[in-house]
Amino acid sequence: MRKIIYIPLDERPCNYEFPALLAAGTDYHVVRPDLSIMGLKKRPGDIEQLWAWLFEQAQDADGAIVALDTLLYGGIIPSRLHGLTEGQCGEQLERLRQLKQINPALHVFAYQLIMRCPRYSSSDEEPDYYENWGREIFRRGYIRHRLELGIATEEEQSELQQIESALPESIWQDYTKRRSVNLAANKRAIELVQDGAVDFMIIPQDDSAPYGLTAVDQQHVREHVKKCQQQLSVYMYPGADEVGCTLLARMINHFERRKPRVHVHFASVQGPLVIPLYEDRVLYESVKYQIMAAGG
Repeated sequence: MRKIIYIPLDERPCNYEFPALLAAGTDYHVVRPDLSIMGLKKRPGDIEQLWAWLFEQAQDADGAIVALDTLLYGGIIPSRLHGLTEGQCGEQLERLRQLKQINPALHVFAYQLIMRCPRYSSSDEEPDYYENWGREIFRRGYIRHRLELGIATEEEQSELQQIESALPESIWQDYTKRRSVNLAANKRAIELVQDGAVDFMIIPQDDSAPYGLTAVDQQHVREHVKKCQQQLSVYMYPGADEVGCTLLARMINHFERRKPRVHVHFASVQGPLVIPLYEDRVLYESVKYQIMAAGG
């Protein structure tokens, strides 16, 4: 039986339980860190214990699927709340190189989100100030992006002026600085794929949109993937909580030397061309990448 290490994105069943259930009854044993060292919503997991557990399990494992947001920030929600610097994130990511030093035969798949920017005001999963300024933060980034592209309407430009006069600059700076740190971590992780420390990577976009701060970050990431010539080893598409299962499917298909063929049938002619809510592209593009990412 092959052993696959799994570092979940957070403690919720969709991330913590589902991949293990997916592998149940197969020749693959998925090992996970104990829930006691995972985070709980805004409370980050114990990062040092997670790294120590990962290194210990790597000695006799065949594969590892790691959520880098957990190893860097303690989970998906803490990735939106942390106070780390680019340098600190870079130092943490460098520790990934130790996996193949411990076990050169280990297959390492990783995923790391592009930080989302919700269009509504709620601090439930965001910084406290998002309760009062969330919509304004989203709209400022959204309209600025459209302004840069030369497609912002006069109404939008007027709205932007109103937002910029009302939104405290300290809040905007705190939010965009954290995004900048996370973006730098995305780029550094791509370089680890280029160097061979990571074999395959997915950069999912949580709650994305065609315009705005997330879309701008996505463009920077795409350019870095191209610069590093990793288009076949780093995929980027809308998603988040399904990625653990997707990468597990890819790893099992890799070990089994299988490449399933999937024929997609939509219920309507326009179905493939719909842009779903919280996504930034037509549905068929996302479906295509889900299939390819799973090894199909």
